[in-house]
Amino acid sequence: MSKRKKWLIGLGVCLGLVLLLGLTCYHFARPWYYRLFYPWDRYVGTVTVEVDGQPAAFRVEGTSLLQPVRASRQGIGSARVSMHAGSYGTYRFRLRVQGLEQPIEFSSHKWNWKVIRYDAKLSIDREQGTVTLSGTVRWTNDRGQFVERPLNETASLTDETVSLLIIW
Repeated sequence: MSKRKKWLIGLGVCLGLVLLLGLTCYHFARPWYYRLFYPWDRYVGTVTVEVDGQPAAFRVEGTSLLQPVRASRQGIGSARVSMHAGSYGTYRFRLRVQGLEQPIEFSSHKWNWKVIRYDAKLSIDREQGTVTLSGTVRWTNDRGQFVERPLNETASLTDETVSLLIIW
C-alpha cells in the first residue's frame, strides 16, 4: 500500500470516529451535543414587520461585537436573521424600517450554549406611537430539549432607539 493510501484510510477512520461520537452524543447525551458538536447558527429567527397593518421593507444591521449578523430577505416585510452565537454574551441586531426614523434594536443575552429559535412579528402603529413584539421563542434546556415561550412586549416610538428583548 502506498503512503498516500494509508494516510487517506487513517483520515477516513478518524472522521468516521468523530461522526460516530457526534451521533452518539446527540442520541444519548444531547446537552453535550449542543455544547460541543453543534455546527450551525445558534441564534436564528424570522422577523416580520408591519407598519399600520401593511408589510414594510426594512434593513438589518449587525451591532453585536461578538458575531456578524446574517440576514436573508424572505419577501417584503420579512427576513431570516441569524448569528453563530458560539459564546456567552449579549447579541444584538437593529432594524431600519422604511419610513421610520428610529432604529428598532433586538437584544438577548446568552448565559450558556443554548440554541435559540424565534419567530418575531413587529407591529408598528404610528398613530398610537407604539411598537408591539409578538411571536414565540424556543431554546434548548439543560437536557437538550426545546422549550417554547410566547413573546409579548410593547415599546414606545418616542424613544431615540426602540429596544426589544428576546428573553428565554
